[in-house]
Amino acid sequence: MDPLAFLFTTEGRLARKPFWLCLAAIYVLGFASQLLLIPDVIARVSLLAFVAVQLALLWFWFVIHIKRLRDAGQGAASAIGVAGVSESVCEGMA
Repeated sequence: MDPLAFLFTTEGRLARKPFWLCLAAIYVLGFASQLLLIPDVIARVSLLAFVAVQLALLWFWFVIHIKRLRDAGQGAASAIGVAGVSESVCEGMA
């Protein structure tokens, strides 16, 4: 499977181990993205870089959860709800 398609489409399934590896990577990248909030970095690339990274990570989080829920025989409603709440919190911060 194409790695980019894997991250950008909600189609397909995701087994437990790859799900946890992807989730760990998303959280590590989210933690590392906090470096974009350093005043010198904001002065150079603006706060929009942080917002863009957070929205991308939110999408990747959403994609892997949809795939994992599908693999587990569940619907996507819970992932959609959590992503919607997270997205609205991100909008409130911007």
